[in-house]
Amino acid sequence: MTLRFASGSERLCIGQEPLRFDGALAPSCSLERGATVDLNLMVDRSRGSGLLTCARDEEWTNGSQWRGVFAASTCTLRIGDDPPVELGAMVLLARAGAPGECWRLTARGAPLRAWWIAVATPAS
Repeated sequence: MTLRFASGSERLCIGQEPLRFDGALAPSCSLERGATVDLNLMVDRSRGSGLLTCARDEEWTNGSQWRGVFAASTCTLRIGDDPPVELGAMVLLARAGAPGECWRLTARGAPLRAWWIAVATPAS
């Protein structure tokens, strides 16, 4: 897909890191290979900051109080020493608390297509 902003165009492809932009810019969009699945993370900046990054088959730790994963493909999630969790395709899992836990995804069948999500809130 290609997003067109007043300042120029950005072509997006499967597997690349998410594009971060101000939603108020409202770019136009053209699909290049048919329908797509979009994943948008919107965070009110007065309440915190968000992170959205491609998940790989490697450990992921983050100090945020709220973390999650969106799995577009079936995979297995391991959080620390907890029992593994089988995630189906198109599943969002979120967990509050326990910052710093070690998370890891492993593909089941198809290549891994997933994104780590975190929201850090300002210190009180």
